[in-house]
Amino acid sequence: MYKIKDIFVDIACSQECHFGEVICGDTFLSQITKSGDESIAVLADGLGHGVKANVLSTLTASMAINNEYGFSDIKSLAYNIVNTLPVCSKRKVSYSTFSIVKINHKTKKALIIEYDNPRALIYREDKIIEVSSYLCEVERENYRPQKIYKSEFDIQTGDRIVLMSDGVTHSGINVEKYKFGWGRDNVSNFVSDKILKDKNISSKSLSNAILIQAVNNEKSVTFDDISCAVITIRKPKKAIIVSSLPQNNDKNSFLSNRITSFEGKKMIWGYHTASIISNVSGNSIKKDFLSDDIDIPPMWHIKGIDVVSECMKTINKVYNVLNHSDSFYKQKGGAFNIVKTLLESDSIHFVIGKNNKEQNDSQVQDFILEKNMMKNIYNLLENQYQKAVTIEYV
Repeated sequence: MYKIKDIFVDIACSQECHFGEVICGDTFLSQITKSGDESIAVLADGLGHGVKANVLSTLTASMAINNEYGFSDIKSLAYNIVNTLPVCSKRKVSYSTFSIVKINHKTKKALIIEYDNPRALIYREDKIIEVSSYLCEVERENYRPQKIYKSEFDIQTGDRIVLMSDGVTHSGINVEKYKFGWGRDNVSNFVSDKILKDKNISSKSLSNAILIQAVNNEKSVTFDDISCAVITIRKPKKAIIVSSLPQNNDKNSFLSNRITSFEGKKMIWGYHTASIISNVSGNSIKKDFLSDDIDIPPMWHIKGIDVVSECMKTINKVYNVLNHSDSFYKQKGGAFNIVKTLLESDSIHFVIGKNNKEQNDSQVQDFILEKNMMKNIYNLLENQYQKAVTIEYV
């Protein structure tokens, strides 16, 4: 688990396969170092399409993100990758290209390394900015030297970096509107317009928008794999979840203050817990007449709290949705709204009460099931969704 710093690096990638293929020839990998001090992202584009391209781009991306040289020795890193890749005998080019981005959360510096992909787009607010680049030529046996570009710059909150395969810039190459393809300049203007219209647009929403436009340029018949990755530097988004009664009644005020004073999204799971917070805070609790989700009871509402729900059935469905999240954005209902809030948060803090006194055997069993389900959700958020998750018992 990593700790959220004063900045958060929001990384997302959207991809579309070559028409008729089920495997993308581009590979995108990202990770946060164990210390939580650095974020690394790699986009590799395998030559051609299908399985062969995917294998080569996966090899390239894996070598880049797990390199043994570190990012201080760029020439050794580039030499190692470039000389491992086979070369197309006809076109005399490597079987994969790549773009690497490393963000240091502490020093607030960005490093970009690029080999034959379209050059990265860098934005400060909605304006594209140019940063100085260093051209490094890497020797390759029996072939011309390979050109690697290295860029370094200081990052600010609100900065964005857009990486893309040439499937984006070449999209629409045979369409009358873009005879020579969409092109980097048109992509740049498109991105600027999107940011101008929504300065808080997420990395995923922006990468999706670029992908959709590129596919539309192709009139939905893609003649290349298309990949777009967006890296946004922003303040972290936080959420708190309060569930179950505190071990002692004298902790009720503490529990209420814990959630009402929290800066971020606030959720209460469980009616009895919600009642305590309602009584202590003096804000009335109101219940919806109907549920917009047939699987769970209606939601409640307390002023200042974003989500108030019943506990067992709701958290069970939340877990199931998190476990199969491919199409959850297309769904509606309380559980889906909770999942959306969780996935749009970077750090999530659970506050769980330990009071199981004066309960019958059935209630004790529910209490145990509830705690186990909470732990399952905690593990999913941390391991599958790379959220910074903490837990506090009261």
